[in-house]
Amino acid sequence: MKKILKILVLSVFIYYTTFWSLSILKCDYLTFKHKNEFMHLPEVYTATMVKVMEYEDDHAILYRINATTTYGGELFCKKENGKWVYDGMGSGWSTRGTADDYIWPYGR
Repeated sequence: MKKILKILVLSVFIYYTTFWSLSILKCDYLTFKHKNEFMHLPEVYTATMVKVMEYEDDHAILYRINATTTYGGELFCKKENGKWVYDGMGSGWSTRGTADDYIWPYGR
């Protein structure tokens, strides 16, 4: 029984670690490949850090850390006439949680 429990716990750990690692790699790959397409936007070139989280032909979601504060937020962009334009901003979470100083995706 102990052996089965150890295998189960190890399997769950490997699954979540792999999922987490692949999501970080995807974000870094998209950032490396597409970040320069958004550098003309004031919301991007004034940021301390920018990550491309999702990228499609007609829309993208970026994560940015503001240059003047320590909070991060999502930027929504859409393509109009072949050029990326700002389409709004969202928040990762509220300050009601216990992870107020934690910035995803690990950009400290």
